[in-house]
Amino acid sequence: MKSIKNQLLKGIVIIIFSTVVVLNVLLMVFIRKYYYDNMEAILKSRIEVSMNFYNKYFSSRSLIENIYDNVDAFWNENNAQVEIFDSKGNLLMDSIGIKDNKLISAPDIDRALEGNASRWIGKVDYYDKNIMAVSYPLETDGEIIGIIRFITSLEEIDGIIRNIMLIFSSISIGVVLLGLLLSIILANSIINPIKYLNQVAEKMGDGNLSIRSKINSRNEIGQLSNTLNFMADEISRR
Repeated sequence: MKSIKNQLLKGIVIIIFSTVVVLNVLLMVFIRKYYYDNMEAILKSRIEVSMNFYNKYFSSRSLIENIYDNVDAFWNENNAQVEIFDSKGNLLMDSIGIKDNKLISAPDIDRALEGNASRWIGKVDYYDKNIMAVSYPLETDGEIIGIIRFITSLEEIDGIIRNIMLIFSSISIGVVLLGLLLSIILANSIINPIKYLNQVAEKMGDGNLSIRSKINSRNEIGQLSNTLNFMADEISRR
């Protein structure tokens, strides 16, 4: 026979564990989104500054001429890796001199060529951590002449996210253990009176009609206790 206590505990633990897991997953998604969106905003603001500087001082010459003449003043104040593409998506320059096929074929390039700023998150061959690339269309007189792209490592941000999730995971384990303890207490508060009533009923069934239940709680168990005592009184009068 399956124990009601075990079934009750199993149900409560499943509910607590499922709730904690769902909350942790949602928390991880929101924290990741928050930090990644902030990094994207930072890169976009840097790109916009660089673009404004380029349009103000270098737009009179073609993009390829500026690159060949090493006119890099519009981006070299940034610590991010910088790439410049032409209007067809061909890589013209990489600030660290690396050409990675995974990076230059990422979808943010195509979206930037359509006039939309876009980001891409992934891994590249020359770096073992996640990176974020933000591509922006470089425009002159309303025409897209190329793409400027800033790339940065997500190692620090991912480390922060891991630490936050480690803290919340530890808290979650504590919550599950506390929930388990409270579940045991709750289950005992329900099951122990039922066990007691069962023992009283068994003694009554064995012929001991003088025994009475001492449970006087104002709930269903108390009602069951009163009913059991009433039945014993009725049988004793016959």
